[in-house]
Amino acid sequence: MNKEKHKAFTRVAAKRVTNILNDIRLLKNCANRNNYDYSKTEVSKMFNEINRSLRDCKMEYENKLDNKEQGFKF
Repeated sequence: MNKEKHKAFTRVAAKRVTNILNDIRLLKNCANRNNYDYSKTEVSKMFNEINRSLRDCKMEYENKLDNKEQGFKF
């Protein structure tokens, strides 16, 4: 493992994950029915999209790890 690249990854990824977690906390505030009105359909669409994006991101990491570790294949 390249130490400089790993250091850069941990620095950038930690900041980005922190930002994502903060945004999720902010989104959770929108669940307050005293301030906002929404339907089950809207909530479903919102979380379907979030889940799809998270799955795509995770798959990208897993694919990069698998390709690097397995080497050549048909």
